[in-house]
Amino acid sequence: MKYVPPIGGAANDPYVNENPGTGTEGSPVPAAAVEHPLREIVAAIVAGGLTPDENDLAQLAVAIANIAENAIDLADVVYLSVAQTFMKAKGFQYVALVEASPIAVDLSQSCAYSLNLTTSRTLGDPTGIVGARCGIIEVRQPVGGNCGLSTHANWLTENDEPISLTLTPNAVDILVYLTLSNGKVFLTKRENAL
Repeated sequence: MKYVPPIGGAANDPYVNENPGTGTEGSPVPAAAVEHPLREIVAAIVAGGLTPDENDLAQLAVAIANIAENAIDLADVVYLSVAQTFMKAKGFQYVALVEASPIAVDLSQSCAYSLNLTTSRTLGDPTGIVGARCGIIEVRQPVGGNCGLSTHANWLTENDEPISLTLTPNAVDILVYLTLSNGKVFLTKRENAL
């Protein structure tokens, strides 16, 4: 999806709110700025096996989780490499993330990652983003539990809410991600995963 600037704006101009106190006019919004993201969201919901429902505002997260779950179940996946040539994955092996400050996540290594926490950490700026891909990060609590996980600004979450891990000892949470064309990554927690 391409960014659609305000009417009369340059390619990457931001939208501004009206402010009567300063005399600032709000940005005029072209129809494509609303229509294109809505169509893309509906397409993702349908691709996730759901029927769009105006009364269910959590469908996108569920659809992304469904898409990721189905993609991970595939033994043979074809995807674009950095050189934009097709490569055939040999199935998915978990890549263990090294607990550091922040945690480095190279998304070109796999579609399945594991993270064993010993203390609260931050997922660093994601690297290795190759086209539209989805996958999981399996996060395990230590014997004592109570470890949180914050994220770099390029990890996007629903309503910009922080990821809320299960804090009980030895708990396992599944985080599902989808890479976006703007170099950011949408991240959500799969409820009742294990």
